[in-house]
Amino acid sequence: MEKEKKQVQCQVCKRRFSPSKAIHGSLVRLPIVEEIRKAHPNWSTSEYICLDDLNHFRGEYVQRLLEAERGELSGLEHTVVRSLREHEMLATNTNKEFEQRLTFGE
Repeated sequence: MEKEKKQVQCQVCKRRFSPSKAIHGSLVRLPIVEEIRKAHPNWSTSEYICLDDLNHFRGEYVQRLLEAERGELSGLEHTVVRSLREHEMLATNTNKEFEQRLTFGE
């Protein structure tokens, strides 16, 4: 008899996911909860949200913060927000960057 895998339902998109692809609302930070509730006023922290939707709202939050602080977003800031929404990892070669900052005596 095959063991049925537990799944949870995202209360934003209504799709079902394994628990590793979703997060319980009680673990979502308050500013992100507020962002989710702008689009889904009835969303509760006692419910789940899938990682794709969570990342979308994180991106919305970051974009709103940057716009409030700086006015208009630069190209790089748009790239960062888009990457957050699409759940991409932004990476730089930190060793190379560090080496470029060193002077001959260091």
